[in-house]
Amino acid sequence: MTMKKTMAQLLEALRDAGGSARESALRAATGWTAEHLAMVLEEAREGLLTRPVATKPQEDTEWVAVNVLIARCPWKPARILKAITVREMGTRELAEAAKSPEVAMGLLLRRMERAKRIKLAAFDGLRKWVPFGRYIAPGGSRPEPYDGDLLALIAQHQPMRLEHLAELTGRGRVYTRQRVHQLRREGKVNIRGVDGSWRYVLPDYVRTSAEIEQDILLRCEDVGGDCLRWSGARSPQGHPLTRHDGNVKRVDIVLWTAVHGKELKKGHTLTRTCETPGCCNHEHHKQVTRSAAMRKAFAAIGFGGEAHGRRVSAAIRHKVGSLSPEQVELIRTSPLTGAELARQLGKTKSVVQDARAGRSYRDYVVTSPFAGLGGRSAC
Repeated sequence: MTMKKTMAQLLEALRDAGGSARESALRAATGWTAEHLAMVLEEAREGLLTRPVATKPQEDTEWVAVNVLIARCPWKPARILKAITVREMGTRELAEAAKSPEVAMGLLLRRMERAKRIKLAAFDGLRKWVPFGRYIAPGGSRPEPYDGDLLALIAQHQPMRLEHLAELTGRGRVYTRQRVHQLRREGKVNIRGVDGSWRYVLPDYVRTSAEIEQDILLRCEDVGGDCLRWSGARSPQGHPLTRHDGNVKRVDIVLWTAVHGKELKKGHTLTRTCETPGCCNHEHHKQVTRSAAMRKAFAAIGFGGEAHGRRVSAAIRHKVGSLSPEQVELIRTSPLTGAELARQLGKTKSVVQDARAGRSYRDYVVTSPFAGLGGRSAC
């Protein structure tokens, strides 16, 4: 059976069912398999002969003949051509003028477009229907803007959004994007990412400190008081991060250098003076040496000091080369020299000397009352 006869059989089944039917009823009326019916329905849909009632596929989708929907439109193709010859109109405008359902008018217009009787053209950024033979300049009915006009608008409003540029030129977004990206390929326009979107700028554009500060503050949350908590990405250490000049940098350093014009001294970094993690208030940043910042960070996690040294000693006692409490007591109370004790215990002289001098194993308490008495200290 040819496709033409197949389509005729499908439309006849829909007509007998009153213009619409579910897939189960169509399978029963035609005797086709589910796979064959799905292929025919898709072909009919592409040919603007049928369309599903539901926007998403269902187990038993209902299909309706397009002719039934188009019949609800009171205007015929000749009337539509006459109307758009006088004034170009969109689908909604034509539906309102004809007092027709917009779906019915849209299907009729698509059929007329396939028959090359009408076409879509851009007018002030909107797509409207015109007779097929009417000439429309690329991008719409207005004269094409010169490259200099586009560059002047970008220079005046940079960083500039595509929608803003299209609105000022009175052209569509697709046409405007093509023109601007042609200028970009020529090296006359650059693209910058601002707030997660593309903006157009000239090659010599430099962001002002006020713009940088505003972008940062827009991404902060007010948590009460003077603190402004960063809502973007952070480093593993908890520092707020942002993209600046093509690189990922700490927000506090960007505020310190780019916004407030201060320079970090060599060997210095910034720390917070408040208790809010990720605070972006410039007044809560303090310039300190890197060693001071490390000590502060270590103190916050309990690293360093006598208590930390004891924990480290306890953790490494079981390792090869370490001394047991009995060996430490022997070293500190024995009259033997360090070299002799090293040979006896199978340790190095430096291990024995550090233990005897108290430079290591400080937390070991020697119980002998004769600790440190007698013996030769020379090795």
